[in-house]
Amino acid sequence: SVKEKEVWGNIEAGKRYKGVVKSIMDFGAFVDIGVGIDGLIHISQLSDQPVDHVSEVVQVGQRVRVRVINLDYKRSRIGLSLRDVTE
Repeated sequence: SVKEKEVWGNIEAGKRYKGVVKSIMDFGAFVDIGVGIDGLIHISQLSDQPVDHVSEVVQVGQRVRVRVINLDYKRSRIGLSLRDVTE
C-alpha cells in the first residue's frame, strides 16, 4: 500500500531516532518514532545490563533515543535498541 511505502521510505536500519514509549509489555516496549508503525525495543535491547522488568528502564510517555536494528517488511515490524545509542 501507499502508506506502507511511505513508512518504509522514512526509516533506515542503523539510524538513530527520537521516540516516545507508547506501551510496555513483559517482553519489551513499543515506541512511536514518528513513521506510522510503532517499533519494539525487546527487553534484551533495553540495556547492556540484564533487565528483569521493562519498567525498570522505561516508562510510558518517556522520550527515548533509539537505534533501528532491524526492519521486517513482511510483518511490518521495526526492531529498536536503546543499547549503543550514545553518539
